[in-house]
Amino acid sequence: MMLARFDNLRMARAFSDYLRKQGLPHRLEQSGSALELWVDDEARLDEARRELARFREDPGNPRYFAASWQAPPEAGAVDDLSRRYGSGIGDLAPGRLLRSRGPVTLALLFACVAVAVYTGVGERLSAVEPLLFPDSAGGPLASGEPWRLITPILLHFGGVHLVFNLLWWWTLGGIIERFQSSFQLAMLTLGIGLVSNAGQYWADGPAFGGLSGVIYGLMGYLWLYGRVNPRAGYQLQPAIVNFMLVWMVLGFTGLIGPVANAAHLSGLLAGCAIGVVFGLYRRQVYYRD
Repeated sequence: MMLARFDNLRMARAFSDYLRKQGLPHRLEQSGSALELWVDDEARLDEARRELARFREDPGNPRYFAASWQAPPEAGAVDDLSRRYGSGIGDLAPGRLLRSRGPVTLALLFACVAVAVYTGVGERLSAVEPLLFPDSAGGPLASGEPWRLITPILLHFGGVHLVFNLLWWWTLGGIIERFQSSFQLAMLTLGIGLVSNAGQYWADGPAFGGLSGVIYGLMGYLWLYGRVNPRAGYQLQPAIVNFMLVWMVLGFTGLIGPVANAAHLSGLLAGCAIGVVFGLYRRQVYYRD
């Protein structure tokens, strides 16, 4: 998980040296003119965050200067980010593309593809029906099939629908899993999926499917998380947000055909709310001025 992004390279080196002196495993990766500090051991992530908060409060403390002498960086500690996440034609090789994403991003992508194959991209109604949102007389929770509260996110109706959603999932899910954690992405997907599915069910009934409610939620999460916690070092480009919002508005007009508008809107609102809560909390805990 990425802990911090430093535009000041000397500060990045000083903090890295101090962590190395403390015996806390990490690595520095170059991203353009900045350095990103990554901690791979989740068991020590909270410890690293506490040290980062101390460092930000007093980066000129002599302990960091002393660490630079006592624990110099290891050879090859700085990796070129482009080698890991891809930057050229050669990086389009399937193996390298797969290595550029985490397990949750890949697992849901493959699950959607598998369901699309099994259901004939929504054409085999007998295969689609068990995955639709439950529609029992006593309400969704009385169906005895609780998995159907979330499985509509795996359904897609047509190749364009599938490809469009998976491209956005690859991008937005990949950002969250890379910069935060696999657990964070999994919980966001589950929570936003339940909210967006419920919203669409109560608006139009159970005949719907698709990952787009989750995608709008992830977009809203990243959008407002980055705005309320800008020091985390990553934000969505305004062009992405504007495109997604315009597309959602077009869906409500009916100009682009039948769309799960309630799923889009409820997913977006849920993601925005979670983004504000997590962004404010983490800004307070890890990025206090």
